[in-house]
Amino acid sequence: MEERELQVLVRRTKTISDKTGSSRRSALKQLVQATRSSNASLKIFAANNIPDFFQDFPEAEEDAINAVYDLCEDQMSPVRMAGYNALVQMSRLEKKWVKRNADVLVQLLQSDDPNEVAMVRKALVDHLQFDSRVTLGVLCDQVVPPDDLADPEELAMRNSLRTLVLSFVIGELKKGQLIRYMAPGSEAEDTLVNGLISAIPKLDETDTQVILKDILMQLQFLDTPCPRGATLSQSVLQRAKSALFDDHMNLDAQNGTRSLNKTRPYLDMLSVILISKRQGNLEDLFNFYTPILGKTVLSSISTEDQLIVLRHFAEALHACKSNPPSVIRLLNLTPFFFECLSKANLTQVIPQKVCVLLLRGLLLVADNGWVIPPQVLHSAQSLGRIVPSLDQGGDIHELIRSMAAKRPETSSKPSPISRTASAPPVPSTSGASAKLTLPPSSSTISISAEPYARSGVKPTSKVKTLSRKQPLDSDSSPQPTKKVKKGGGEGGGELYSVIPSLLSRMGTSPSLPKMPPHSHSGPVRQQTFPHSRLQRSESSPSVHMGLKIKGAARKEESLLSTESENNHHAGQRQAPTVNSSLMDRLALNGGMVIIDSHARRSKKRGMA
Repeated sequence: MEERELQVLVRRTKTISDKTGSSRRSALKQLVQATRSSNASLKIFAANNIPDFFQDFPEAEEDAINAVYDLCEDQMSPVRMAGYNALVQMSRLEKKWVKRNADVLVQLLQSDDPNEVAMVRKALVDHLQFDSRVTLGVLCDQVVPPDDLADPEELAMRNSLRTLVLSFVIGELKKGQLIRYMAPGSEAEDTLVNGLISAIPKLDETDTQVILKDILMQLQFLDTPCPRGATLSQSVLQRAKSALFDDHMNLDAQNGTRSLNKTRPYLDMLSVILISKRQGNLEDLFNFYTPILGKTVLSSISTEDQLIVLRHFAEALHACKSNPPSVIRLLNLTPFFFECLSKANLTQVIPQKVCVLLLRGLLLVADNGWVIPPQVLHSAQSLGRIVPSLDQGGDIHELIRSMAAKRPETSSKPSPISRTASAPPVPSTSGASAKLTLPPSSSTISISAEPYARSGVKPTSKVKTLSRKQPLDSDSSPQPTKKVKKGGGEGGGELYSVIPSLLSRMGTSPSLPKMPPHSHSGPVRQQTFPHSRLQRSESSPSVHMGLKIKGAARKEESLLSTESENNHHAGQRQAPTVNSSLMDRLALNGGMVIIDSHARRSKKRGMA
């Protein structure tokens, strides 16, 4: 049929009220046949009118739609473009054809004519308006690689088509067209997100980065934590692990280091998804960093990559609200992190910023209950000594001081002279006690002694009880314990660094020579106190004693009593009163010990 006759037939049948009459059926049949004509003008006329008739005859729909598809592949560009318009009109009239027509339009994105590509893009946008969920599903089907595709030529075509589809989605997303027909939380958004996430494990690095950065990161579903976000984080973590393995296997033969070329982009994505967007479990991110931050891997990569990894790790610490085991394991490696930073050029801005981020992250974790180990603080202080004070360096030094302030031992150190040594438990006795008064500026010491000879406890040469209750005067700074001679005698001997106890000075310590027996007419036994921190200088003013000694030693009482009688009969100088204190007697005798056993013997007799 000639074009003019066909035009007359179509105009006449359009005016007939009976939509399913034979005249309209005949007109549709003539239009389908015209699509096979060699006349381009006739083909274009057929493409423009088929949509007005096909919907009335369901049994003829298949022939009509196939005829339009043939027009879309015609050799003449005007005919093809008329076919694109026909597909849009048919999808608008009958929604059941949206999926099939959208699939054809996606294939047509491979056209070499820019004008045709623009028309196809517009036709796809129209299909998004008709049914966004179905159209987005068609687009995702073209993105996900098939599992059973073995033909290299077809595989190359699918890869090329995937790039075109992603380009279309990104372009329309930037224009706002995609968001217009895809409301947040709608089925259309779910279709696109789930389809792209399922494609990530099967795509190469380039397409994966495009999907993550240019599409998924731009959608609003990541604004709040959701199951799809958790699924996305797991997909990205798996791809990051695979990329890390590939990078670890590639060793640069020239400098002997490894580069994180494949892993680096995923570090940025993981930070955005798990830290900025708060999707998924942050502990999974720390588990991912565990092998990277180990000494084996971290020391084998370049300094640039070390800074990138440490920066992302520090950002993760900032987002950490608790201290899971995975975080504690990594914090134990902090001294090595500071060692790596010390090898970087700390005069540059980037290394300094990484130092600041890491130190702030450590302080935040410390606020969550982590106790900063001494080695971490020492390594940070070592790093601070080589960091210049300019630019970020001032912040680094301030942060290190803040770390030192959080250390318990640095905030409240005990007095260096506060020491306590407990004596072994022994049964209490009613031994005599002597009171010794020291100057107010001296320490007050309580020393308990037991008659070891009676209790059977083996005496020791160490001070058993020593509790300093008052600080020294400002003019008497703490001095190290002086070494004294065993026995306190004149004739040299083995040195030891422990202040001898009263028992050792009285002759009851096994480390000092025992007091030999004397006759009644023998001289008074004298013993000199060794010099110690507790003793005031001879040039000091008058000494006011304040030392309380409980339970004087009673070892060899019979011997002491005998010496006391000899001293009394020989007219030796005795203390003024029987009840005078031990230190009073010491002061009267120039620091010499005079054993006043007369009082002891009198008291003993009184007790008897």
